[in-house]
Amino acid sequence: MSGGRLQRAAWLTASVLLASACTPPPLANPPPADRFYWPGGIAHAAGIGEGTLYVASTNFDKRYDRGLLTAVALDAVGLPPLGGSGDLARLEDLKLGSAGVLEIQSFAGELAAWPMDGGVRLFVPSRAEGNPLQYADAAGAVLTCPLAAEGRPQDCYTRAPSLIAAATSTSGVPRAPAPLGVTVSVDGKVYVTHVQGADSPAGSGQATRAYVVEADAQAPEIRPSLLSEGGSFLELGAGGGHAAVATPRWLYVTGRYVSSNGGELVRLVDRVTPGVVRSTGLEGAFRSLEARGLMVTDAGAASDVRRVFVAGRSPDVLLEAVVTAADSDAPALSVVRVVPLPSQPSAVRALPRPGGAPLLAIPCTGAGKLVLYDAEVEALVAQVSVGQQPYDVAVAARGTGARMYVSNFGDGRVAVVDVPNLSMPGEARLVGHLGKSQLCLVTPADPSCAGGGR
Repeated sequence: MSGGRLQRAAWLTASVLLASACTPPPLANPPPADRFYWPGGIAHAAGIGEGTLYVASTNFDKRYDRGLLTAVALDAVGLPPLGGSGDLARLEDLKLGSAGVLEIQSFAGELAAWPMDGGVRLFVPSRAEGNPLQYADAAGAVLTCPLAAEGRPQDCYTRAPSLIAAATSTSGVPRAPAPLGVTVSVDGKVYVTHVQGADSPAGSGQATRAYVVEADAQAPEIRPSLLSEGGSFLELGAGGGHAAVATPRWLYVTGRYVSSNGGELVRLVDRVTPGVVRSTGLEGAFRSLEARGLMVTDAGAASDVRRVFVAGRSPDVLLEAVVTAADSDAPALSVVRVVPLPSQPSAVRALPRPGGAPLLAIPCTGAGKLVLYDAEVEALVAQVSVGQQPYDVAVAARGTGARMYVSNFGDGRVAVVDVPNLSMPGEARLVGHLGKSQLCLVTPADPSCAGGGR
């Protein structure tokens, strides 16, 4: 057996051993199952009525033993009609069933949903112990763990594949610590980014490098031959990664630390030719110290021209670039616009608007706002105060309008924002909050901190 195959076999053996670990004991300090706790990644699945909302509670202060993945049947919670003009709805009772709550590792990252027969498959990486890539199957508000721990059907983390278990070589790389961003391509490939580079040798703090990891959405196991000869860990270089979007030819990846050892705003990973990573050179036209959220137009279809939108920090901006020869061997990106944003933009999500230029929803964590950018008029058209530290947003199309769900990391709730008519996005307004408020960010001893804890 060759050295590369031996290393891959050793990694897979380690994963199997991890998956077959003995039955874990019940949690001594379980998280509260009736609320969100430091909510982060969020996703929405359409269905009859309002559909289902999926939220990853990060347990960011580690007050409890684990985080949670929660499914909310939106028809059950009493949401107001789209664009309703009544008082702000405060919907603290999430009407959760026992089948709608699963345990995940703390410090969860983004949440990605991939459509399957009868529902969706949800992927959520975590940056805590083991750095697992967790996944669950959802049929409406019923969640199941395909790799649940023996005797613990709600445990989605014990048997999840670890993204640092690949440290089988003398150098200790490749490894993929601190996984955060996750996306699923139309053809069912899962891509995970990492905000922290792996060092070589492990623990040295030297020769750090970042990776993108690929997995199969239908059978989420590391695929050791798809991205590079050395394994499924494709090296990006320095600076770490944050968000990713897959097109048929290229995977777009933003850089978390652009100023660190040659990090870049956006890199392109070739999904056809293994091992190829292209620099976009965008930081040569505009310098930002961090790139966070990302949106690429027509991501699921082949295209000669695309537009790329990047949320940058320091300064806080929305950067717009045009990609020509987008699906060729040599795509070219050029900056066309830089729009100032409120403090600390974190994600960029598209509101479906057929036949028109994109309408983008951008949560701005530091400002406590959800802003809407209209690429048709090249301007911000709405700024809605939603709560403390909005982090991510899920969009639900509603006829000629849309409803947005914003995870408020800092106050433990999900804000509900309506745009009744997408041709008039300036009329966006906050219509309600889901979940119980918690103020642990400001006052850790506050009674709203979900009670109990350590």
